Amino acid sequence: MTLRKYQDAIIAVLLLGFAGLFAYQAGQLPQEHVQRAPGMAIYPLLVAVAIGIASFVLLVRSLIKAEDAGSEEKQEPEVDLEEGVTSRNESEEDRSAEAGKQRLAPHILFPIVGIAILVSYGWALEAVGYLVATPALLALLLLAYGVRSWKVIVGLSAGATAVIYLVFYYLLLIRLP
Repeated sequence: MTLRKYQDAIIAVLLLGFAGLFAYQAGQLPQEHVQRAPGMAIYPLLVAVAIGIASFVLLVRSLIKAEDAGSEEKQEPEVDLEEGVTSRNESEEDRSAEAGKQRLAPHILFPIVGIAILVSYGWALEAVGYLVATPALLALLLLAYGVRSWKVIVGLSAGATAVIYLVFYYLLLIRLP
């Protein structure tokens, strides 16, 4: 049993704790602010619930995946005519290690690109406003992570921006910049 097998479960538990802390902090908002803008109290709770649900799903999936990996470890060894008897796990681990070496750069590059785009979004949000900066952010993120269909990029960027704007403006009664 390795810790690597349970890393997603550990992250999920930490995120569940974060969601609980986030929900607690949202409940601590001063009442005068909550009465002035009711959406101000609802939005953090919605975010906490969304993080909690996603974390729970990640936890369940990671535990199922770890259980499946545990059952694969008990399989019979493979016989390679040139090298003799090798365990199935060693060959799979070797293959995944080689694949990991080949894909190391994108795994490091993706978070850096994502953070750079989000920092730029923060500056653009103040300069040009939500309705211009948000579709640009979403389009850049989709492009950065490999989406190449312009229909998908434009549709998701415009659609998500509109839905978020309408939720904030009409349901939460919060005006976006």
